[in-house]
Amino acid sequence: MRSLSRAFKFVLSIALILASFAVNYIAVLNDFAETAKREQLDIGDAIRPANFIISGLSIYGEKYFASKNEDEPFLAGKLVYDSGKNMYSLDGLNGAIFGSPVGNLTGAGTVPTIGAAKESLNLALNLNDFFKGFYGRYPDLAWIYYTSEFDFIMMYPYIESKDFAYYDGLRDVTFYSVATPANNPSRSAVWTDVYLDAAGKGLIVTISNPLYQENLFMGVVSIDLDTNRLDRFLATDYQGYLVTPYGTIIADGNLSENTEIRKLSDIDDLSESDIKGLGNTADNRVQIIGDHFVYKMTFSDAPWTLYIIEPRGTILLDALIRSIPIFIIAILLF
Repeated sequence: MRSLSRAFKFVLSIALILASFAVNYIAVLNDFAETAKREQLDIGDAIRPANFIISGLSIYGEKYFASKNEDEPFLAGKLVYDSGKNMYSLDGLNGAIFGSPVGNLTGAGTVPTIGAAKESLNLALNLNDFFKGFYGRYPDLAWIYYTSEFDFIMMYPYIESKDFAYYDGLRDVTFYSVATPANNPSRSAVWTDVYLDAAGKGLIVTISNPLYQENLFMGVVSIDLDTNRLDRFLATDYQGYLVTPYGTIIADGNLSENTEIRKLSDIDDLSESDIKGLGNTADNRVQIIGDHFVYKMTFSDAPWTLYIIEPRGTILLDALIRSIPIFIIAILLF
């Protein structure tokens, strides 16, 4: 009779241990998935304003050009030409006028006075108030700016021309080139790949939209997102990678300043077959790729993919650790 009792306790103990491990295993996977969903929401909240703002600026810009507005903006009178450098700027304002923040406009050559170049300049100066308002409301924005086909750029917040100014070749940089008529005939908003900001913000990604006066290409309005700020959304218990369609890593939860552009293929823990498997992974469910659990998500407001990745052993160990109290109780029962 005693042996039957011991056998029953043994079976009960094993059943408790297995049930506890199964429950905790499911709980860990649920936590893994819920963490991924929260990160997707946080990143989506950072992307959405950029899309909203770029759309609004583009609509304003094209309506401005269509109106043929000849009123000269107040800031036009504050532009100063430097004959030694053969450039003009708003440097003299030092980033403020009457106590209100002002960006900086820098351009090559003399200040435009007629034609489409003058209209483009007037628009840029009028955009300052919009830039100021949006930048104050959305701290995730690194820069807001308008780059003209007529050799100048209006940037917010203020940066002195000695630190950054318009230069020959700026229109070849990806934030501009992705939106030109040759590369963007649909005239839609376009996201760039990751690149190093020449104005000192580190690694950034940009959404750009072209502006036209009827069929005349006038320039590009752009918004930069600082990838270091996006990193904070992925600084959780699970490893995440936010990547572009080119496989470039935008953010990975590393909160230290980083100026190195990396690809998923540079991650030591991921084999070539793992990376191929990630590309074929279905959205919004936990899956196993190689030796990892993976949760994959995409975004409607940017062509990006978020992978939350954790080694299978780590998940199993976490479930096992959570089961220790029941394991101890089961041993005491036996």
